[in-house]
Amino acid sequence: MELFYDLDEFINDMIEQTLMNNVLRNSMETYNEELFTKDENLKMNAVVKKMPENQSDCKCYICYENIKDNSDIYDIPCGHFFHKTCLDNAVCFQHVKCPVCRHELPHTKDNNTREHQISWDENL
Repeated sequence: MELFYDLDEFINDMIEQTLMNNVLRNSMETYNEELFTKDENLKMNAVVKKMPENQSDCKCYICYENIKDNSDIYDIPCGHFFHKTCLDNAVCFQHVKCPVCRHELPHTKDNNTREHQISWDENL
């Protein structure tokens, strides 16, 4: 009788482990498919300004090109500089943290509904 009990317990453990492995695999596949996919509804929510003059040695750490004087950039809370188009594209692909310091970028989702708003004092 004990043999059947041990066998039943072994089979139940195997089924449970197989089910758990399948759930984890499916979860990871879904996560990888959805992570960093383009979402046209995500937009930057910051003021556009011109790159200050005499800072031409600043590099955009998204495209690795120098940012020219008077180029369009966003005024973001952490103070790092990126081309406006580079940051727009990065946010569309769900990259909503500064590529340099990982500070949360102010962005919106679905026609100006605030996804996250940051005050100038937060985390600085």
